[in-house]
Amino acid sequence: MIKTIKIFLRAYSSLLFLDSIYVGGLLVVISFLNISVAISGMVAIVAALLFAHLINIKDEYLLKGFYIYNSLLAGMGVGYLFAPTPLSLLFVAVLSIFTFLLSFMLNRVMGNYGIPILSFPFAIVTIFSYLASLKYSTLFSTLINKNAIFDIDLPIVLSSFLKSLGTIFFLPNNIAGLVIALILLFYSRVMFIIAVVGFYFGIFVHSMFLGSLTQAYHDVYAFNYIITAVALCGIFLLPTFRNFIISLIAVIVTVILADAMNIFFNYYAITVFTIPFNITVTVFIFMLYLIGYKGFNYAKLGTPEESLSYYLSNIFRFASNKIKISLPFSGTWSVYQGFDGEWTHKGLWRYAYDFVIKKGDTTFANDGYYLEDYYCFGESILSPVQGYVVACRHDLVDNQIGTVDKVNNWGNYIIIKTND
Repeated sequence: MIKTIKIFLRAYSSLLFLDSIYVGGLLVVISFLNISVAISGMVAIVAALLFAHLINIKDEYLLKGFYIYNSLLAGMGVGYLFAPTPLSLLFVAVLSIFTFLLSFMLNRVMGNYGIPILSFPFAIVTIFSYLASLKYSTLFSTLINKNAIFDIDLPIVLSSFLKSLGTIFFLPNNIAGLVIALILLFYSRVMFIIAVVGFYFGIFVHSMFLGSLTQAYHDVYAFNYIITAVALCGIFLLPTFRNFIISLIAVIVTVILADAMNIFFNYYAITVFTIPFNITVTVFIFMLYLIGYKGFNYAKLGTPEESLSYYLSNIFRFASNKIKISLPFSGTWSVYQGFDGEWTHKGLWRYAYDFVIKKGDTTFANDGYYLEDYYCFGESILSPVQGYVVACRHDLVDNQIGTVDKVNNWGNYIIIKTND
C-alpha cells in the first residue's frame, strides 16, 4: 500500500522533473482548484496502476513515476474539458491504460538512442481523444467551464508567468502557478531561475515576431518555453553557461513551432499541448547525446544542483569525464562479485562485475529452485557504451539451478567495440 501511494504521488512530482512524494502531495491538493481536473487525474493513475498489476509489471518500474505521469496528464487533459461523469471517467481510464502502454513502447524504442519519451505519449493520445470526442455527443455534452474555482488578480507581467506554470497541470491559475513557483524555488533555485528566464525570453522573442507584447503574454502555449528551458538547462543537460545559451536557442525554436502548430492544429480543432516542447527537446537531446557532448547530464539526480555537484566531483576525483560507461541495466542492482573476485574474476579477467537484484538479503523468491524465482531473471540488459557488436553468442540455453555447463563455461556473451 505504501509503495502504491509513493508511485501515485511521484507521478505528480515527475511533471516538474522532481522525485518527491511531498511535492506530489502538494500538487494533488492544488489540482482541486479544478475539481474535474483533479478527479480525472486521479482516476487516470488508478487505472494505469490497476492495469500494471493486471499484467504483473514490477513495482520497481513504477516507483519513480516515470511510466505513470503521461497517463496522469492524459487524465487531466480530459478532465480539463469534460465534467467527471461515469462515461467521461471510463474514457479517462481507457486512455490512461493506452497511454501507459505507449509510454513503455516509446521508452524502449527511443531509449536505444538516449532520447527521453518526455510527454510524447500524452500528447499523441490526447490529440486522438479530443478528435474522437467530437463524434461522441453524450461525452461532448459534458463540456465544462475551464476556469478554476477561484483565483486572484495580478498584473499581466506576473500573471502570465504564473498561469503558464499552472497550465503544466491544466490549471491556468495564478494561485496554482504561485504554489508551483514556490516549489521550484524551494527545491532548486536553478530550476526556478531557468523557468523565469526561459519564459520571459520566449515572451520577448515572440513579441518581436508578433509585434505585440500583450498578445505574447496572452499566448496559452507559452508554458512550453518554461519546460523547454528547464529540460535543457538542468535536467538533461548540466546547468552551465554554455547549456544556458543552448536552452535559449531552443526556446526560440519552441516559439516558432508553437505558432506553426497552432495555426495548423486549429483547423482540426486540436490543441497543441506540449508538442513544441517535445519536438524541440528531442531534437536537441538526440544530437547532443550522439556526439558525446560533454555537458550532457548522465547522472540525472534529484535536482540540477545535485547533478552538477556529482559531475564536478567526478572531474575533481578522476581528472577526466570523457569516457562514459553506463550501467548495463535500469533500476537498482547489487554487486555479487567484484574486481579480483573470490571465484572467477582472476588474472586478465579480474576487472569484472557480477550483478544481481536483491530484495532484503536474498536474490530470489520461494526456495530458489527455479530460474523464474530469481529477481534478475528475464530483466533487460542495456548496452553500457555507444559502439558496435563485434562478437556475440546467444544460442545457449539457460542452465537450470544447480547445474553447470563445463564445456561452454563462458555462456552467452556480447562483445562491443567503442571508439572511446
